[in-house]
Amino acid sequence: MKTFAQIHMEQYPPRPQATQDDFLNAARQVEKNLNQYADWKDDCNGLAIAITAIPGAHHMDGYELAKALERTMALFDPDVIAVEELNAYGPLVSNLQEKRQTQWACENKVQAPHPIGTKLTQGTITDLNKYGSAEYLVDFGHRHARQVIKYEDAVTQQEQEASNQQAAH
Repeated sequence: MKTFAQIHMEQYPPRPQATQDDFLNAARQVEKNLNQYADWKDDCNGLAIAITAIPGAHHMDGYELAKALERTMALFDPDVIAVEELNAYGPLVSNLQEKRQTQWACENKVQAPHPIGTKLTQGTITDLNKYGSAEYLVDFGHRHARQVIKYEDAVTQQEQEASNQQAAH
């Protein structure tokens, strides 16, 4: 059973995700940054391609990514500088993805399916996320934090109860 938010969001093109170009551009930026250090000058040829070949690299921190590259690139010997530069890869990809999503939300005039104050299964909608695209800020009972929920992932308590009742029959 589709939720109201899912049905509402069908009027818009799908939310864009990071593309292969985004992954490669972020990896090239890391490679360029690393090439600025004398110890790394000319030692990271092919690094950008190697980074994009590692599944889930954008979810790894710099140390995890350095270890993965060490296993795949014969002459790659990471140091603290490399780890620090590699640490920027995930955030660079996220920034490129967020730019795509901001453009998507603006071009398509994406509107929130639920008003502020709606009770979701995750908590109560308290605001729209001003730092993200088509996202709510949801109070989930923690005094100093709110959860970010994409519009299309919002499930009201009523919808959840109806779904549970339907599943029980």
